Amino acid sequence: MTNRNIKNLPLLEAFDAIMTRGSVVDAAEAMNVTQSAVSKQLSQLREWFADELFVRTREGMQPTPHAWSLRERIQLILAEANALTAGNVPPPKDFSGKFVLSGTDEILARLAPKLVDRLAHEAPKLRLVTLPLVRDYLVRQLEAGQVNLVVAVNWNAPELLKQMRLGSDPFVCVMHRDHPLAETNLTLKRYADATHVLVAPLGNERGVIDIELERKGLQRHVCASVSAFHMVDEDLLGKSRIATLPSKVAEEVLRNGPFVVKKIPMTLPTTDYYALWHSRFSAEPRLRWMLTAISDMFDPGPPSGDALPRREFPR
Repeated sequence: MTNRNIKNLPLLEAFDAIMTRGSVVDAAEAMNVTQSAVSKQLSQLREWFADELFVRTREGMQPTPHAWSLRERIQLILAEANALTAGNVPPPKDFSGKFVLSGTDEILARLAPKLVDRLAHEAPKLRLVTLPLVRDYLVRQLEAGQVNLVVAVNWNAPELLKQMRLGSDPFVCVMHRDHPLAETNLTLKRYADATHVLVAPLGNERGVIDIELERKGLQRHVCASVSAFHMVDEDLLGKSRIATLPSKVAEEVLRNGPFVVKKIPMTLPTTDYYALWHSRFSAEPRLRWMLTAISDMFDPGPPSGDALPRREFPR
């Protein structure tokens, strides 16, 4: 390594921050420096590598092909530098910047208020940002740090991602108290023959319930699919439709309408909640703290199938 490269090593932190955040402004916030300082460092990086490195688009600062080719080597250099003082973990009160959490509306509604309160007491400089979960939550976004953590249900982490089981929740059946089945024994045949409303945050047309019914030679009629659990209300279900929901969601529904809850007349896997993150951030103090905070908010429950056991910290 030439003396010039050694002299320029401090610029690599700015490179990684822009790559991770996709913005000079956000990079400056993460580094706790001014925007002009990061802009100056970006100019020096461009001169050093004889490349634009990051180009401004409507989606933020996008890396050039050369920047992508440098990314892994720079991350390794920074990781090795951080490892020299790995024991110097900052306390939560010194955390800064923003932490981006992605999940479905039901998950975020459950977590966000408690997390904001916990941040206020333990990590007041850290800002929580929530984003809706999409079908392709993008490994690249997690890898780049544009999303720090995903909380999802019944997901197995693809390659490069780590996961931790947070808890589980059994399914129950919800209907209006004046529904014809409200005062009767809910048999499997009656359940299958009922008119169902499906809640599918990611747009799936079939779920575990349909699979289990088909194994028993039955099929249900789904009259409507909605994208969010909060849409299940008295107007949607009326007195003739039913919905199958995780029990924690059903508790919220019951508070807002004249509903009853019934046990589903067949054995179903539970809804298992997982946290997912990119492996390169496993040692990041903010992530580890957030995993512990979120884990504390879930009842572990028994895992279904071959679900991963709950762990207090990422491995």
